Amino acid sequence: ITPVDRPRRFDARFFAAFAAVVVAAEPTSPVPPDNELADVRFVPLSATDGLALPRITAVMLRELGERLAADPTLTRDLAAPFYLPVGNRFRRELI
Repeated sequence: ITPVDRPRRFDARFFAAFAAVVVAAEPTSPVPPDNELADVRFVPLSATDGLALPRITAVMLRELGERLAADPTLTRDLAAPFYLPVGNRFRRELI
């Protein structure tokens, strides 16, 4: 994820998975920071509102919360949101 204070350098793709399925164990120590990753940690979705995040990341976390409310098992049957930058705004499409 692009740090909040850096300009967009690439297109981002967001994926969601249940941690119990994809993570063997939660890290017990912080990941050493480098030029891209710093302050790596697991944060509950309900605790992300106050975090300093790039706008599109905050939007996608909100989308995920709404999706989980409507579809708690994250089935593949529903469309996924796609945001296309148009000027200084994002246009939302479902694909």
